[in-house]
Amino acid sequence: MQAPLLQTKLMPPPLSRGLVARRRVEGRLSDALRLPITLIQAPAGFGKTTLLRSAAEAAQPCAWVRLDRGDNDPVRFWSYVLTALDAVIPDVGKQPLALLQSLQPPIQTILATCLNAIATSNAPCLLIIDDYHHITHSTIHETLAFWLDVLPPNL
Repeated sequence: MQAPLLQTKLMPPPLSRGLVARRRVEGRLSDALRLPITLIQAPAGFGKTTLLRSAAEAAQPCAWVRLDRGDNDPVRFWSYVLTALDAVIPDVGKQPLALLQSLQPPIQTILATCLNAIATSNAPCLLIIDDYHHITHSTIHETLAFWLDVLPPNL
């Protein structure tokens, strides 16, 4: 039996008081979010999560997944992503999550089911996957590459 998902990992972290506005970086992120995929990379402590948290407030709805080393399992990883998406686009993750728990059919087929549901919903959604650097499992990298290759325009 898989450990339950932590709901706090599906919530953006709270913003601290007294943040310094970084208008130039925020502007660049705003421009980048018009693209299908944006990667933010910087050393620890440089404010990546804080920047994304600000973007999440501006771009509603937003599905958030905060990862750690324990999420380096394909079923656990995709359970978090599908659960986060299901919370902001109702029912897009319900059937894929059930299929994922049974591991029948292959993960790419399960993801295709979810992507089709997102595409037909036409509901805009920003998906933030925070701390992806913890992920080393090749199956997660491969299935995420598939996911990114066929993103619907509303995600």
